[in-house]
Amino acid sequence: MAIRYRYDPEVYIPAAVRYGYLELSEARAEYSRLRSAAVKRLQRLSQSEGRLYSAYRMYGKEGFSPLPKDATPAEVGRALADVYHFLEMKTSSLKEIRTSQKKALETLNARGYTFLNKSNIREFGEFMESARQQKVVSSNRGGSPVIVELYETAKRLSLPPEKIQRNFSEWLRKKKQLEEMPTPNPGEKTSLDSVSARILIREGRKTHESGQAPKARKNQKASKKKKGG
Repeated sequence: MAIRYRYDPEVYIPAAVRYGYLELSEARAEYSRLRSAAVKRLQRLSQSEGRLYSAYRMYGKEGFSPLPKDATPAEVGRALADVYHFLEMKTSSLKEIRTSQKKALETLNARGYTFLNKSNIREFGEFMESARQQKVVSSNRGGSPVIVELYETAKRLSLPPEKIQRNFSEWLRKKKQLEEMPTPNPGEKTSLDSVSARILIREGRKTHESGQAPKARKNQKASKKKKGG
């Protein structure tokens, strides 16, 4: 269900009350109304695949609390701006997520990306978002991996579907490796994010390889010394 706002979009900013766009009582009332809708959306997202998308990741942990009675105009303005931003995100709506996925999947399959299906379309969105962040793709509107413009993004890669499929498969393999790594205890030095984990894996291999070579050379020297003696 589409959200109906009482005011124009430019009103939903942190300084709405300070600039006189809204009275404090109006801002509080609008926040309370929108908060009710936002809480319902968060609940639906938490019980579905929607929890994996950017809106829930951004706002799901803290949610939207009722305003205290003594909230300042600045606090009310920030709260109103936050709940508005959440509701405007495509990934805050489970219906929007599923509609976008369906349309994107139909388009991509028709364009030759036949390796994509309902079970991997979300991860393909993450893969393409990762490509954007690594500047593999030319700069475009940043944003969520809701998979709205995946085909356009794929075209900008200037790679055939078969090449993208190979890259995607490799990305999935590395992702699985990271997910299978044991989770360290909080506070331990081994607590790593995914980027650090990749470095750890790479450096671990280097250490392992460099550690084997000297040992082999040492054994060879010992062998030669023994023969010479």
